[in-house]
Amino acid sequence: MSKPKPSDRSTPVAQGSLESIVINRDLANKLLSLLSAEDRLVLVLLDVEGLSVAEIARLMNWSSPKVKVRVFRARTDLRRLLKKFL
Repeated sequence: MSKPKPSDRSTPVAQGSLESIVINRDLANKLLSLLSAEDRLVLVLLDVEGLSVAEIARLMNWSSPKVKVRVFRARTDLRRLLKKFL
């Protein structure tokens, strides 16, 4: 099941929250850019593109446990980086 795209939303976004969305997106992009290319890719495939762990494992030629470990470590690194920005 894929996540709805921003254009799929039926309610209008208030100007203040639109600015907040842009700031949050910029921060997310900045933090993601600080991760390794493989960690960034695995997070985007899982959380943005909505691929399953099994699909990512096939694409990356990894085992499913390796994908899960990489996701865990990437999210841990992302949290650590976010704390530096807050």
